[in-house]
Amino acid sequence: MISLFGRRLAAVAVAGVMTVGLGDGSRSHALDIQVIFTEVLGGTGTGFDDPALGPQRQSTFLAAAQFWADSLPAVSGAAPVKIQGVFSSAAFSLCGALGKTSTLNWYESGGAIQLPLPNVLYPSAFAKALDSDVTQLAVDMLIQFNPSYDNPLCSEVWFYGTDPTNIPSNGYYFYDLALHEIAHGLGINTNINADGSWDSGIADVYSTLVWRDALQLVLTDMTMAQRAESVVSGFNLQWVGRHATERARAVVSCGPSCSITDGQFPLYAPSSFAPGSSIFHVDFSIESSGLKELMVPFSVPGTIKSNELTVPMLRDMGWACAGDCSGDFAVSIDELVTSVTIALNRAPFANCTGGDGDYDGDISIDDLVRSVNNALDGCIQGPQTVEVPTAQAQVIVASGQGIAGQTVSIPITVQGLSGAGAAVQLDLFYADTPLDLVGCTLNVAGGQHAVNHEVIQSISGQTHSRIAIHPDDLSTDVIAFADGVVATCDFEIASGATPGNYALVVADESVCDVDGVDFETTFADGQIQVCTGCGCE
Repeated sequence: MISLFGRRLAAVAVAGVMTVGLGDGSRSHALDIQVIFTEVLGGTGTGFDDPALGPQRQSTFLAAAQFWADSLPAVSGAAPVKIQGVFSSAAFSLCGALGKTSTLNWYESGGAIQLPLPNVLYPSAFAKALDSDVTQLAVDMLIQFNPSYDNPLCSEVWFYGTDPTNIPSNGYYFYDLALHEIAHGLGINTNINADGSWDSGIADVYSTLVWRDALQLVLTDMTMAQRAESVVSGFNLQWVGRHATERARAVVSCGPSCSITDGQFPLYAPSSFAPGSSIFHVDFSIESSGLKELMVPFSVPGTIKSNELTVPMLRDMGWACAGDCSGDFAVSIDELVTSVTIALNRAPFANCTGGDGDYDGDISIDDLVRSVNNALDGCIQGPQTVEVPTAQAQVIVASGQGIAGQTVSIPITVQGLSGAGAAVQLDLFYADTPLDLVGCTLNVAGGQHAVNHEVIQSISGQTHSRIAIHPDDLSTDVIAFADGVVATCDFEIASGATPGNYALVVADESVCDVDGVDFETTFADGQIQVCTGCGCE
């Protein structure tokens, strides 16, 4: 295993500039990334200018930069983020660390530059995305790679392709490392020292979301002595931002010696402080779908990484805003309508990928609640931790019975909300022969809209309908509700229906509070018994 370093270093001079502009021109406020290959500019014949390996190195690095340009927004008029990439023998030992990132400039809110949080430092790449008054800089981040892995003296090698199925067992995936190092320059970075002090005496925005459970404090609220103890506290040091913890609850696991409580996943905080690695990596145990997470501190040859948490962590820090389709760090009524239209399957997801607040590839009722809150409260409020609901909600679909030709009413109940429910969504599978969903009505007071019961798909003779509850007037506040019947759905039994029991099967259920945070949810299926007149009770 090889350490991946991302420690910020002293500023360096750039000998010259050759840029490649990246960004999605169809988005009016896309992040603009410019990559500088000074080795190519200087005609060195090494690194990115190597006659044999240079084109592959450039292509793979640009693909990683393109991922970040496509994943993050910037305010209108923002200056481009400039990344300098080099291969440097002088910066590494033979067959040593793979790469490292130097964040060359940091900004604090003040004067013409207005950043969300006062008294903390933002990396210049992040500051540019938030405020167009941040002036153009020669370079925002310097990323250096170790060229020795193209040396036959090393038992491991670089793999420069972008098809991970071709990685050799001794190959380090250069694309993953490039993603990892750029993420450090974008903000997954801290300037804390082993003694708990801050470089330049000012905390960084990343540390505002680093939590020590034993103290119930984030790093920026601790004393220097408390920080010194916390940076070596192992699994007790965790990330507590809203978006990443939601994603962690959905997809992330960790090893047998650690646990993820309410989505708060451990950061890398070994008992001996490791400059360049401690705190601004996730713990090496973190993985999803059997793959190590992108921001773990070590790389293993022959493997690829998962990238589930990095974008949500950046969003927690203020990089993006749920419900913001255009990337201008605000949510308008038109954007809310667009998100609702996508949620109802009446428009393609690509019309507003920013509406997907939990990064699961669609826009759910939970995402709509987040978007409404951002429309009402504003996006750039600075990092906020959210109390995760401790109660477990249960969605219960009742059972009923009837004879052919009758309509049977099925109540859908939620329990365990303690008055804190704000939205419920479930997919309901039922036999479309002999049952026909006539419609659903809401039992929740307070201006909620009619249930969407459109047929989404049919699978193995079952019709799949979505029962969704969210505010009718998306310009108003989210309304909380308590336990009880949230909706009643009417099913008509076809004439001549065969007697028997027909299941009402719950899938993809979710319940969230007014902050858009999910309850832990269980469910109970129901059924409709079709019987003869004399056989019905």
